[in-house]
Amino acid sequence: MTARTSPKQVRGERLVEKVFASAAAEIARIGHQHISIEEVAARAGVNKTSIYRRWPTPDRLVLDMFERGADANHDPPDTGTLRGDLVSYVRQYEVIRGDPITMAIVRMHAASGFVGELADLLLKITERDRTDVLRMFERGVARGELPRGASPELGYDLVHGALMELTLTRSGEGPEVRAARKVERLVEVILLGLASVAMHEATGKRRSVTPR
Repeated sequence: MTARTSPKQVRGERLVEKVFASAAAEIARIGHQHISIEEVAARAGVNKTSIYRRWPTPDRLVLDMFERGADANHDPPDTGTLRGDLVSYVRQYEVIRGDPITMAIVRMHAASGFVGELADLLLKITERDRTDVLRMFERGVARGELPRGASPELGYDLVHGALMELTLTRSGEGPEVRAARKVERLVEVILLGLASVAMHEATGKRRSVTPR
């Protein structure tokens, strides 16, 4: 149970920030299926009636919190180069790691813990993120940074898989460590791998149509 303190009358944006931070902490503690308005209010130190007026159910609270977090952190890079876009994207992800709301979404996504409206929201966020990354790779192919035939879908899978690994299983390293030691190398490996696969497949196609 969360320690009880005297609730305070808090309004406006300050109320939203305190309640969302409290809800994110409760999700990390017990999962979104089990949070209660009472515990969120106690942790935030606000009146539960203030929460009920805005969010009549825990599901509504969690949904609004996730929508706000997803919108606040959506800023797809367009630096003019594919390498620059990917480095910026991965570094943005490192910054986002410090946001408890976004990390709650990521961990629940990995655990397939969404149903109903939350599942619909997750699908929307995932598709938006996928579209952003696919566009980065498509621009790179159009600019000649990757050979024609390079797969944006494979590029997305590689980037997304690497970010899930760094976020969920290597959270002990500080963001500055990964930014300094891993980001550029990660991007370089992805770009070299995509180029190599595309050239290999193109060579194989040419050989398959060469008369014997």
